[in-house]
Amino acid sequence: MNITSGTPVQKGVALSDINLKEYMAKLIEQKFNGYMCITVKGRGGIEEGALIFHNGNIVSSDYEYYRYNKKFMAEDGLARTINAVIAKIGVVDTFSLSSYQVQLIMTLNEDCNLKNEIMSIDSLQFPKAFDYSFEDALGDERKPAKDYEKDVLLKKYGLSRMIGPKVTRAVLLESADEENKNIEKIDGKKAKK
Repeated sequence: MNITSGTPVQKGVALSDINLKEYMAKLIEQKFNGYMCITVKGRGGIEEGALIFHNGNIVSSDYEYYRYNKKFMAEDGLARTINAVIAKIGVVDTFSLSSYQVQLIMTLNEDCNLKNEIMSIDSLQFPKAFDYSFEDALGDERKPAKDYEKDVLLKKYGLSRMIGPKVTRAVLLESADEENKNIEKIDGKKAKK
């Protein structure tokens, strides 16, 4: 989903530290404009759901399985995102936006818009526990995507500075050869091999 960056309300809150159902009810009650991203660990890796709020109503949603490069939008995304609310391992991020920014998101992501806005937390059915059957239902589509690499995920979450050069035996040998050449130049002698 194409989402405008917003003003952080909460970032990196562990799902074990928050009652997300109550928190969502509070956002609806406060007529919140913005979005919530729920990132969880499924069987196959990282999954992420997004809920877009406009004047307190949930108006749009999507859900992505990064390992499989598979995305579900609108009602299918909402069902999976509501499932993620119950997950044990994950984090939630919430960002506020202006009403205009939310409308722009809805325009740019029409395929993610819900047919009927969610105006009350009571109209959602939350599972008792995280349901892995959504991931299991992918069946043959559960082949890892080619771009499911640590580097890609780190870039997606703005952590690319953590990506360092890959240290392999060949890289170490090449580095040692370069150091030897520099030593030879300083000493003016050739090293014995």
